[in-house]
Amino acid sequence: MNDHTMRTALNYPVARDTYKLVLKGAREFAAEAEAGCFAHIRIPRVLARRPISIADADPTDGTLTLIYAVKGEGTRAMSELLVGQEVLALGPLGKGFPVKDYAGKTVWLLGGGLGVAPLLFTARKLYESGASVRAYIGFKNSHYVYGTAELGRYADVRSYTDDGSFGIAGFAVKGMLGDLAAARPHAVFACGPKPMYQALAAGMPQSIPCYISLEERMGCGLGACLGCACEIRGEDGGVHIKRVCADGPVFSLREVVL
Repeated sequence: MNDHTMRTALNYPVARDTYKLVLKGAREFAAEAEAGCFAHIRIPRVLARRPISIADADPTDGTLTLIYAVKGEGTRAMSELLVGQEVLALGPLGKGFPVKDYAGKTVWLLGGGLGVAPLLFTARKLYESGASVRAYIGFKNSHYVYGTAELGRYADVRSYTDDGSFGIAGFAVKGMLGDLAAARPHAVFACGPKPMYQALAAGMPQSIPCYISLEERMGCGLGACLGCACEIRGEDGGVHIKRVCADGPVFSLREVVL
C-alpha cells in the first residue's frame, strides 16, 4: 500500500450527481487491487482525502476507475478535475470480497445506488475466476441508473427502480430474496445503504454466506484515527469495535450490528 501519483484521463457524469473518474499511471496500484477495496483520494486544493470504492483497475493499461457521487465541497471539486491534472491515490486499502473462495461457483451480487460501483469490479473478478454471476441492482429512478452495460458483460443483470422508470418497479433486495425460492447461490456479495442490509438480514437464509461492504466516514483510511468504527459481534457473543477502513469494508452480514 503506497501513495500513488496519477493523472486524470477521464472525468464525466454517468448519471445524476454521479461521475466516473479514470486515472492513468496506476499499474502498481491496479496489480494489487482486489474487489471491494478502495482508494483514498487527494485532489488539488482540497485538504481532506475522500475514500472511493474501486470500480475497475487494469494493470495492463495502468488505469484506475472510480465512480463517485457529488455530495459536498470535496466531491464537487473532484467533479471539476480536468484531463491531465494530478491526483494522489493512497491504496489499495481495506479487505475486499472473498472472490477466490467462490471461484467456479454461483455468486449473486446485490447493489443499491452508489453501491453498484464496486460491484462492477467484483463482477469482473468473479467472472474471470469462472464463477456464474447474477446481479440485482437498484436505483431511486432512471436518472440515477449507471453501470448496467458494464455489469452485463460479466453477469446476468436484474435492474430495479423505486418508481419503475427503469427496469422492474420495486427494490432489488426484495427481488433477490424472492428468487431464492427457485435457486440458491453459493454466496451473496452486497453493497448499498443500511436499510437494504437490514432487509437482507431479515430474509436471507442462514445457510447462504453473505458479505456486505460498509460505508462510514473516514479520516486517515489506515485504521489509526478510529473515525470509522463499527460494531461487530464476536465469536464470544459480545459486541466489539472494528474499523471499517482497516478491518473491512467487507464483513460477514451476520457479524455486523445493523
